[in-house]
Amino acid sequence: MRPELEVYLTTYDGAQHLRLHGWLKRNSVLIKSETIHKTEMSFGMFMVYIGDDMLDKLKKANLEQGMYCDLEVMGNESNLDLFKKENPDINFDWEGLEDNLDEDSNFPLEGNKFDMDRLEDVEKYSSSIKKFAIAFSVIIPVGFIFIALFHHINSL
Repeated sequence: MRPELEVYLTTYDGAQHLRLHGWLKRNSVLIKSETIHKTEMSFGMFMVYIGDDMLDKLKKANLEQGMYCDLEVMGNESNLDLFKKENPDINFDWEGLEDNLDEDSNFPLEGNKFDMDRLEDVEKYSSSIKKFAIAFSVIIPVGFIFIALFHHINSL
């Protein structure tokens, strides 16, 4: 069995991006990252790890459903450098990220530190987590639907 390939899939608009995302999830394709970088030529990009058989299945599905506008198989670092040169509008700079991490490589809490012994802190942060979970599970998918509708209406 051949190892999985790192593949970059570029989408043209929000509706196409959502179709591709759904297909990747339904077919259990490992998504390394997903970005939305709306430009004149593209809407977003997925970096996935995919085997040869599944890649063939994806190519066939793309002919039928139009799920991406560009596919690039990354073979080595030089291909990644070429991709970065061809897409200067995508920011790949992660250098300053580690400056904001604490000694455990986590993002530090704002202001005072979280204290598990204080009930107020537990209630405060657990309610924040609940609000985030609701927003993530309800509001964000609705937002993607509106984005897809917006792009569909603009394409008419």
